[in-house]
Amino acid sequence: MNRIEQIIASGLLDNEIVALRFAASQERKAAIKVEVLRRIARKIAAQARLDTKAGQDQAIRDFSAEAKEVFDAIASEQANELQEFAELTSKAAVATVNSGLAVELFKQPPRLSVRVESLLIDGAPTAEWWRRQSDAARRAFAQEVRTGFVSGETTDEIARRIVGMRGQPGIVDVSLRQARSLAHSSVMTVANASVQEAIAANDDLVKGYYWVSTLDSRTCFPAGTLVETPGGGRKKIENLRAGDIVIGGSRVPRKVLGASSKKARRLVRIILSNGEKMECTPDHLILKSDGTWCEAGKLNVSDLIAKKLK
Repeated sequence: MNRIEQIIASGLLDNEIVALRFAASQERKAAIKVEVLRRIARKIAAQARLDTKAGQDQAIRDFSAEAKEVFDAIASEQANELQEFAELTSKAAVATVNSGLAVELFKQPPRLSVRVESLLIDGAPTAEWWRRQSDAARRAFAQEVRTGFVSGETTDEIARRIVGMRGQPGIVDVSLRQARSLAHSSVMTVANASVQEAIAANDDLVKGYYWVSTLDSRTCFPAGTLVETPGGGRKKIENLRAGDIVIGGSRVPRKVLGASSKKARRLVRIILSNGEKMECTPDHLILKSDGTWCEAGKLNVSDLIAKKLK
């Protein structure tokens, strides 16, 4: 990597750190709203007549309406802020490249086509994921109320299991974790899409890409990983050579500028319920069905994977 490429790579990594900080702020905002839902859930459960079906149904309706309002508010606020963030991220990517080149060569897309409400996370737009959070909270609340009644629990016991207590998380704690994860995933999805659009707008100037790992990360791709080629075939990554043409994540054919390898200290093997297998380094990110990313080495048995590994 020459000096200009190092400057550009360093600048893009700085931009990514900015995105991570913004993601953290979005997580905090989502968490604040979910904590409001916790207080509301506690009040509803405490005041409801959970010893009657009519009382249970009313409590479920009340909580459902409140949960919908909370998650709709999160989705709306985040969509507005993410749209502005997308514009800034695209401009930052262009400015970073031009700074490295010391010339205004890269151009900003005349109009950013990235629309945050329609960007897909595992096949569904962000707004749909927030609606799913609301539905999941409603179902969990209803289950706790009805199961608690059948089990002979008191209203206070049911309320504690809903809002959680020390050492024992409740359904609101689950909603809190999911909201933070979704807020983070939404920001990073928008950031990546905005940078890719800025690069695509200058595609005639781009010769190839370097994959830059942060924090001295081990390479994600072990020998044997298959890489798609324009002809529809797949080639083992260790057999790639400078000049080969491959299909990257953007689905655009790219020329390989160079290849290098090193030894990984260890690999993890993932086996899915359908028999599919994959080996990768422990820090390889895997998309889970709840929209969150998890390092391969931290996956647990029974975790749900969003899509096929290969």
